[in-house]
Amino acid sequence: MTLQSDVDRATSVVPREAGAPAPRLTPALAWWPDALLAVLVGFASVLIAALAMRIRPGYLGVPWGEGDLLAVYAYAENLSRGHWFLMNPDLGYPGFQDHGHFPVTDLVSMAQIALLSLLTQSPVLAVNLFTLGTFFTVSGVFYLVLRGASVSWPFAAVIAVAFAVLPWHFTRAGGHVFLASYVSVPLALFLVGLVARSRLGCPQRR
Repeated sequence: MTLQSDVDRATSVVPREAGAPAPRLTPALAWWPDALLAVLVGFASVLIAALAMRIRPGYLGVPWGEGDLLAVYAYAENLSRGHWFLMNPDLGYPGFQDHGHFPVTDLVSMAQIALLSLLTQSPVLAVNLFTLGTFFTVSGVFYLVLRGASVSWPFAAVIAVAFAVLPWHFTRAGGHVFLASYVSVPLALFLVGLVARSRLGCPQRR
């Protein structure tokens, strides 16, 4: 047996038998299609929201609401000036502006607004982008949760978009913008599913 024959045998492709299952992707690669579709679902939700709210590019830099939303704009203004979002030494008399009597517990949303304020240097634009971003995060995360529950991707995409563009979302986006970021709902469903599977002994999705 020659060296060339050994090389030929080592590099030859073994044909797959008829009826044998096709090789599956590794877990790391198997999630890439769903991650890409989650991004597309998120952008689809943002587009639907922008059309429903009649948002034009020139409207991104102007206030979209009033009432409690004005306080969120004020928080973003404080952050853009390098202050803690509840305080502004440049406003208020006597002393300074202090919103400490009206605490905000959604620090995750405030961190997102703080980052957007630093990137855009516009508190109004930062809050408006955050508002549109809630449609992206809610639909994208819910799509991944549904796919993790073995729901088919077309059905998961439709349900995720529909969940993100509920009337509740639009009514909250014009005032209580933190309530519009209800991404915690699909995350809670994901945790409930994990606990239920562990208690019932259900197999995990592969």
